[in-house]
Amino acid sequence: MIQHAEAANARFTQDLPKGFSLDAPHHPHISMLQRYVRTADLDKVYAAAAKVLADEKVTSWKLKAFKNPLEGHWPGGNCVKPTDDILRLQQDLIDAVAPFTQKTGTADAFVTTPDDPEINQPTIDYVAAFVPEATGKKFNPSGQLGRSSRR
Repeated sequence: MIQHAEAANARFTQDLPKGFSLDAPHHPHISMLQRYVRTADLDKVYAAAAKVLADEKVTSWKLKAFKNPLEGHWPGGNCVKPTDDILRLQQDLIDAVAPFTQKTGTADAFVTTPDDPEINQPTIDYVAAFVPEATGKKFNPSGQLGRSSRR
């Protein structure tokens, strides 16, 4: 996935210069979970997630990309066929961070940049509803290949 993501990102950044390049802070990834958590609990959230991830061998998983979820609109990711491992890991992460989650948040919960300074209400609502609206059997994993998911 990493090799394919890097090749795709090189093409994206030629065609879409406002997209970000894959580099040290921008790795190809699959967003497994989105939740609001209290800033004061971030270290606990990181520790809980690290504990779950410590026993996983995610780099050995075989994943299959099968389509671009927003073909023609946003060339930033490919849908990945959900596997039992992905769904189990997602549920383990949900359970691990549950004690630290909040039902909703505000735009202040997001990182902004001068080029992308606004967080819209649909984005805020999406994160609030991610569990259970987009998890488990409803989860549509997509491999982030380097283009920002916010539009």
